[in-house]
Formats: sequence, structure tokens, C-alpha cells
Amino acid sequence: MYMEANEISRKLLNTEYVYCLSNSSFSADILKVGWTRHNPAYRANQLYTTGLPTPFKIEFLILTQHGRSLEGRIHEYLSRCRVNGSREFFNISISELREVLTNKFSLTLVELSDIIDYLPKQDNTSRRKKKQTSLYKPITPIHSNVEEDPLVDSREVDNIFDQFCYRPSPPNTPPKTAGRFDRFIYRPTSS
Repeated sequence: MYMEANEISRKLLNTEYVYCLSNSSFSADILKVGWTRHNPAYRANQLYTTGLPTPFKIEFLILTQHGRSLEGRIHEYLSRCRVNGSREFFNISISELREVLTNKFSLTLVELSDIIDYLPKQDNTSRRKKKQTSLYKPITPIHSNVEEDPLVDSREVDNIFDQFCYRPSPPNTPPKTAGRFDRFIYRPTSS
């Protein structure tokens, strides 16, 4: 379906999206119906997690001003097809779902390719910067023999794993003073 550029821009100004996703790892008749205020392509990507061998495919979208309520009405209508009561997956073919949405709900289904160039871009850089400054501050070791240990680089240790990893002492090295976590250091037993 081809839409004019001005019509698309106008519709996408304050648009929410109800989406239909499929996944080739599932049966062809298992579809996810959900909604988002953001770019639906990013939402599909978010759902592609380590538990899935293949990414989701956006079958079609519905442009709306009331995504949550429309999604709820669709879910209620499709309740007999729901795979799991706590998930948004339905056992229905794509053609049957298209027919229900166009004939029963009188909705216009839009292909992602028709609007992809007009979708909002998601900026992840501000989120990343926020996380780095607020959550991931460098850790200053409580007890560190960085200068004394020839196996550790002399720059400041800012990674928590570097503080606690096992580093065997070179032979004939006097024992270090006991550190806070020394009792947790792995010490191989001699045979």
C-alpha cells in the first residue's frame, strides 16, 4: 500500500503503533500483537533476546493515537487464540488476523517499508552516557599492591574483576599483607 509523504508525516506526528510480529523460530501461526510509542523496528529488535535464535519480523503496523486501548481491544477479541495468558502471543494465521483487523475492526494495516523513512530515530547515546556517569563509576581498590605486583599494569585498576582475579605470586616472593578479600583468593593445594 503506497501512502503520500505528507500524509505519512502528518500521521506519524503523535502516532503510536500496534504491531504484528512473527518469528521463523515459532510456528507460522504464532503471532505477537503489541503496541509501542517508539519506532516499532526498535521494539522488534528489543524482543530479539538470547532465548530466540532468529529475529522478529514486522508483518504489519496500525497507526493510531490510542495504542494501548486498541491493543487491549484486539487482545480481548483474540483471547480464544492466546497461547499463554500472560503473554501477547496468539495462535492465528497472518491472513486470518489481517481479515479480523480490516473487517471486524475497520483498521488500515500499513507495511513497515511504506513508513520506514518517516519513523523517529532512536538516540541511544544519551542513555549510554547517563548510565556511564551514574551507574558505572570507576572503583578505587581498598587494598592494592599495583606498584608491587609485576603482573599488574601500573595504571589504576578500575575494573572490579581485576581486583579479585587470581594472580600467582612469582617464586620466592614474600607474602603480601593481608587484604580485605584475601580469604577468597583461590590457592591451589600442593600434591
